[in-house]
Amino acid sequence: MPIRPVEIADAVSSRHQSEEHDMKETHHFGLPVPGYRPQSDEAVAAVKGFKEIEERVLRMLDDLAVSDLAADGRWLAIGRTQLEQGFMAVNRAVFKPARAALPEDGGS
Repeated sequence: MPIRPVEIADAVSSRHQSEEHDMKETHHFGLPVPGYRPQSDEAVAAVKGFKEIEERVLRMLDDLAVSDLAADGRWLAIGRTQLEQGFMAVNRAVFKPARAALPEDGGS
């Protein structure tokens, strides 16, 4: 049976609330890539939750693509891309990556 959006939000919300009791404040180091910075437990948990919701939505779209509804593939692809971009934007809003310094900027 396909997962409905309300079920997605409820599942992620209840999982997130149970994780909050177990978390102590630590910082997760960013990737060794310019612009990435350390992140708090709260920021990492938020992005993990968004990634879970994104994956569930994408799986719903996968199901739609092979369903009997004969959805228009072009519009489905456009919608999928925009959803992926939206989740990426939300994750960047939480992690707030900085711009990368270039060698000609004179910084170290």
